[in-house]
Amino acid sequence: MIACVFLPEFAITVARASEPSTSTQPLMLSAEKRKRPLVYAASVKARAVGVTPGMSLTRARALCPDAAILPVIYSRLQQAADDLLVRCSRFTDRLEISQDHSAMLWADLRNIPLPEAVKQAQALCDDLGNNTVYATAIGLAANKFTAQVAAVTADLGQIQSVTPGKEAAFLAPFPLSRLAVGPTLVYQFRILGLHTLGQFAALPNAAVNEHFGTVGQQLYERAHGNDPRPVAAYIARLVEGWTQSFEPGVEDRQILERALYTAAQTLAERLKRKNLASGQLNLLIHLDNRQTLELHHEPREDVMTVFSLSTELLRLLKDAVIAGPVVGLEVVLSDLHEPAPYQLDFFGKLFADQSSIDTVANRLQPRYRTSDFYTVKPQPHSSYIPEQCFILERAGGA
Repeated sequence: MIACVFLPEFAITVARASEPSTSTQPLMLSAEKRKRPLVYAASVKARAVGVTPGMSLTRARALCPDAAILPVIYSRLQQAADDLLVRCSRFTDRLEISQDHSAMLWADLRNIPLPEAVKQAQALCDDLGNNTVYATAIGLAANKFTAQVAAVTADLGQIQSVTPGKEAAFLAPFPLSRLAVGPTLVYQFRILGLHTLGQFAALPNAAVNEHFGTVGQQLYERAHGNDPRPVAAYIARLVEGWTQSFEPGVEDRQILERALYTAAQTLAERLKRKNLASGQLNLLIHLDNRQTLELHHEPREDVMTVFSLSTELLRLLKDAVIAGPVVGLEVVLSDLHEPAPYQLDFFGKLFADQSSIDTVANRLQPRYRTSDFYTVKPQPHSSYIPEQCFILERAGGA
């Protein structure tokens, strides 16, 4: 059985935890898309007057003028999601989370009877209710999609379970929007007069293949209550962080640049010690007016040296529009992994054993999309003809 934990107020709850002063008033989180401020998430009071995610911030302000507005801090949302996964890992080692303005967490409770799965799901619900600030609802079913529909249609604090074999009957009355289809399929469904999952599931299989193709066939299976997607094994996300506070706040860019260079030195030493490289950088700039600027970058090449880290961090700082004294800096490195090698790494392996050379060659294959790597070896008794002085030997197992 698979338990799906639905957290409808995820982003708002995380924001209120960092800004308790907003606990009694409507709250909207803003995000920029193509340099246009939009609503990323809205609290219950803001949604009650018509504010919806994706709406322009100007229109949202007109609908709810007394709402507090905060920028969304993606690194905080990711950290909150990581904390949820760590807490739930005590119940199972197969966990996934999808987080945005709301969050959806799937937990594979293994092949156990429904009554036992309900007990485990209740224990999970109680643990989250007693030890976190989130409002949750849980759906319990034999597959991910059915569990998700059960979760989002359950009352907060409740568990809605679906008996194995009854998935299609449970899903039948729900609207086709539960499939999260694109506008093209929505239009086709409307033309055909299809509105519910049950109506879609009642179509002949051949007709679905003809009109909707492979994607339609996958959705058709889900409408029947069949979803073979497994819950992935839980692997804790690796991050490295650095923080510095300033008292009083500073406005001198040179002081901030020196601090970020110190951050690059500290983080580069940690990465070197663990043989890791970073694929994502987050720079958080905390201002004395309690606002936080977040700048995010995914460099084309992994960063791990003092030079590469300081270059990227100073570039982010240069792009920041800072209005007021800075009281704190925070750097978060994520997407940590073993650094990919370069062809120059072969030169460091010139006198190494063949297995070391093969290891480098195999790891180079994804970067260069080829398995054609060779080592050049001199012939012990070669002639004076240049092409007969050396031989090529394939490196790597491919």
